[in-house]
Amino acid sequence: MGYIYSKKGQVGMIEMIMVLVVVILILVIGIFYYYRFYLAEIGKTESGLNDIDRDILLASILTMPEIECSFNGIEQNCIDMNKVKTDKINENKGLYFSRLGFRNITIMDVYPGTEEAVVLYENPRPNFRSKDIISVIVPLYYSDNEYRVGKLVIEDYK
Repeated sequence: MGYIYSKKGQVGMIEMIMVLVVVILILVIGIFYYYRFYLAEIGKTESGLNDIDRDILLASILTMPEIECSFNGIEQNCIDMNKVKTDKINENKGLYFSRLGFRNITIMDVYPGTEEAVVLYENPRPNFRSKDIISVIVPLYYSDNEYRVGKLVIEDYK
């Protein structure tokens, strides 16, 4: 016995296949755009987290006992340049790597100063892709109650 093919059945099958192709194509395009917007949102979240990480890093650097001003056991909100010039942090990079990572940290005497730059920590990433530079104004304390305006510069290697 032979099978009898109907032209209406063939047209119905072709219509169904075309509808499935169109639906699948619409789904693929929808998934592509959803994924694209999802990646953009992740990028925004990463940028926000990097800003928070930088703020935490700045706060932790300014409160490090190795450079923080203290008078009679009372902590002040400044950087003691006499402590910075002893170079304890840069000599012991291994101890500070977990906190500071692949960064260069420099303190510059801005006003009234000589534009003197003191390297606090230097550990650049080999073969880095990009470098972000952050700077913030900080008070500097020198001996004999002399205060100056300085700039803390952080070069963050990625």
